[in-house]
Amino acid sequence: MTEHATDYRELERDRAGRAARIISNVFIPPVNVFAAAVVFALHYEEGATKTALVIVVAFLFVVAVPIAYFLRLLKTKRVSDPDARDRSERTAPYLVGVALFLVAAGLLALLGADTRAQALMIAYALSTSAVLGVNAFWKISMHAVGVGAPLAAFYYAFGAWALTGVVVFAVVAWARRRLQCHTPAQLLSGGATGFAVVLAVLEFLTPRLAYAQ
Repeated sequence: MTEHATDYRELERDRAGRAARIISNVFIPPVNVFAAAVVFALHYEEGATKTALVIVVAFLFVVAVPIAYFLRLLKTKRVSDPDARDRSERTAPYLVGVALFLVAAGLLALLGADTRAQALMIAYALSTSAVLGVNAFWKISMHAVGVGAPLAAFYYAFGAWALTGVVVFAVVAWARRRLQCHTPAQLLSGGATGFAVVLAVLEFLTPRLAYAQ
């Protein structure tokens, strides 16, 4: 199986292909990482008002603006297809994503949000930066990063039981492979990068942010 198909829509004509497309669309990275931000807000913030503010900030900068920007790139043909199969077309969304995560982290700090929520945004910025660096020469899977990163956040917050979420990774990896968006190595590397970077940043940065406050 080649990494790319001549017409990717041909891959979605059978039942398996349609299922893969649905899975790929449901588990897009912004939605996955937003889910972890919501869980962190509900788990760590004190008071309904602050919890709601953290969720609103996360929604705007993790979901709404990135998706709107990507749709704009599609509409203006700066990205040729919804999967951004051309590696060079991924650079701009990654750069914007890094900037938005850092803005979100700054706003959360101004709002006095829990340091773990701030660290999570910084962790997302750094994991996206890592993918951006790799993307210069190899197309790592952002869908896989988008599962590995929140999985690390859940592991940090709730312990080993959260690793059952590897089932989600397997399903998403199957879908992205079925659509011929990535090789197995790109999928495994994406999941490992997202998990390792986010967990390391949360473990290292959270106590230091708390001390700084």
